[in-house]
Amino acid sequence: MAYHFLRPIVQEELVVRIKTADICISDLDYTDANSPAKNLAADFFHFWSKDYARWALSTAKRKISPLERQRADSESWSEFIDSFLKKEEELEYVKQRFSEAQVKKSLYPGVEEFYQSISGALKVYLTRNIPEVADAYARELGINVIIAEAFDKTEAIENYFLNNWNLKRWVVKGDSEEDAEVLDFLEYQKRRRKIDDVVGIYVCGDSYNSKFDINIPQDYRGLVEAMKRFG
Repeated sequence: MAYHFLRPIVQEELVVRIKTADICISDLDYTDANSPAKNLAADFFHFWSKDYARWALSTAKRKISPLERQRADSESWSEFIDSFLKKEEELEYVKQRFSEAQVKKSLYPGVEEFYQSISGALKVYLTRNIPEVADAYARELGINVIIAEAFDKTEAIENYFLNNWNLKRWVVKGDSEEDAEVLDFLEYQKRRRKIDDVVGIYVCGDSYNSKFDINIPQDYRGLVEAMKRFG
């Protein structure tokens, strides 16, 4: 199957909750497409320089400990942005690299249809990626708001929530523990009765995360079919 639920008996209930959401908070890399950030970093390998070599070595050292890998990824990407994605010519390369055709080709199956299925919801990217990359995907997928270079997602969602307390039904979609922390924050707000509902969708690949209501592979088509069936 293309998707599975933690509690199969409530498939229809979960689908209805997703389709009636006021807002969907989503990660980008490895959630809607194979990591644009890592693909971009790989591009710069072909322009090998001493600066790139230093960055690559620093990145490798950070990843020695598996327990620190996620934090290392965040630190390394932040360093990469500061070192290679600030100049005008570098950002122009990024815009060309993520053309409409290239973005569309990189999307996971069913992603576009998923966003179309929640047309009434505000759609927000909460991503560590740079605005230029996030914007390219947002244009293709109809994302309304971009919170880019969010290296502390919990802090970012806390700040966003303060200004959007009127939204009562939330969906969180992601692939990492950082995204799970966003879900934890919103579940806390639900317990406080500040919001009415939150549904977590984990884009798991071959892994599984019990914190989320729904786990799907990097393929949305099964979930989209369920949304059509129960909608």
